Amino acid sequence: MERSCCLIIFSLLIALGPLHADSKSSIYNAYLNKDMATWKVVMTALERTHPKTLPQILELVNYQYGYIGWCLGVDKKSEAKQYMDKGEANLALLEKQAYQPSQVNAYKAAFIGFRLGLTPLKAPVLGPKSLELTELAIKQDKNNPLGYLQFGNGLYYRPKVFGGSKVKAMTYYHKAERLMEASGITNDWNYLNLLALIGMAYQDMGKADKAEAYYQKALRVEPRFTWVKDELYPLLKQHNHTSNQ
Repeated sequence: MERSCCLIIFSLLIALGPLHADSKSSIYNAYLNKDMATWKVVMTALERTHPKTLPQILELVNYQYGYIGWCLGVDKKSEAKQYMDKGEANLALLEKQAYQPSQVNAYKAAFIGFRLGLTPLKAPVLGPKSLELTELAIKQDKNNPLGYLQFGNGLYYRPKVFGGSKVKAMTYYHKAERLMEASGITNDWNYLNLLALIGMAYQDMGKADKAEAYYQKALRVEPRFTWVKDELYPLLKQHNHTSNQ
């Protein structure tokens, strides 16, 4: 069984072709198709590339960040923890080289958020640290979408008694959206994920019309976006239909 798995992974690596040239497009297509097996293969191949440039390490952190989010969503907590450790080690390497400090601090805040998802009781200690890092990330680069996204996440998921506000969070999500669009971003899973996140947030807040607008926007950007096309948008339509009966 182990030998068969190795052969499958090796075959996939060959099929993916040259890593650096194709990894971003392979990750993008894996995201579109909810193909996390391919995502993991691409991520693992980049992880095993030696030596890696600093941009490659940051790229790897992005893939680990996305994979951890998926793991937590499907309750693969042990695997999520494994990649949190790897991602944080990579961030430490980047920090040591003073590379892209705003990006690094935004990712550090995101990884703290992941850990809070596993150990909510640590919120009094980790929560303020995450907030401090997002504020620093924005201060270091006011045009970094990830900083605003992570600040928005903090506001969205933080209890009201500790300053959380879903309404205020949307302001930061939209700021991240505008910055991504202003940069001319194309074929990027992070942008599509943000559009889906905004749609889900509006749906969670009971604003079905705005949620629908964002699901439609995501599908205009990328009609093949499986998660929105086959799950999020149909579920919203079903909910609206049931509510109107």
